[in-house]
Amino acid sequence: MANQVQTSNRINWGYFAAQVVIQALLVILFTLLLPNNDLTMVLVLAGGFYLVWSAFSKSLLFREHRQGVRLTLFEQHEEAIKAFKQSYDFLSRSPWIDRFRWLVALDSSAISYREMALCNIAYNYARMANARQAKAYYEEALAQFPRSEQAQAGLRLIDDAIEDYRNQQATQQNGQ
Repeated sequence: MANQVQTSNRINWGYFAAQVVIQALLVILFTLLLPNNDLTMVLVLAGGFYLVWSAFSKSLLFREHRQGVRLTLFEQHEEAIKAFKQSYDFLSRSPWIDRFRWLVALDSSAISYREMALCNIAYNYARMANARQAKAYYEEALAQFPRSEQAQAGLRLIDDAIEDYRNQQATQQNGQ
């Protein structure tokens, strides 16, 4: 059974606006290419092109990331970590892809795929009860992305869990 992982996705409204402009340009382009077609046909073709472009580029450029998400959902954490590390390495070698994801993949996320990869690696380590590695990856995410809300939240959860564990240990020792 798949694990229900809560996700969030903040939108970069500048990227979103750029995508609206891209959609408008596609409508104009299809209107010029097909001047005798009605507006409905132009909108369907422009929208279809936009969706195919987005789906194809995401499946091609972010294949490892998407694989990592699927593996995480099915609690295959070691394999998910490998996939997210591959995604991170690929995007580190080609940072322009992540920087211009609003254009190359029509993605309006405010969170870069590199940041997501580091946080997802940390999350999978945490699910494997490896707090030390999880904390290290959340800290790495914060070092590279100081405003990372996911990394901050992950570190708070780990620190709270460690504090709870220490309190339980102290209570048990005092009770003996």
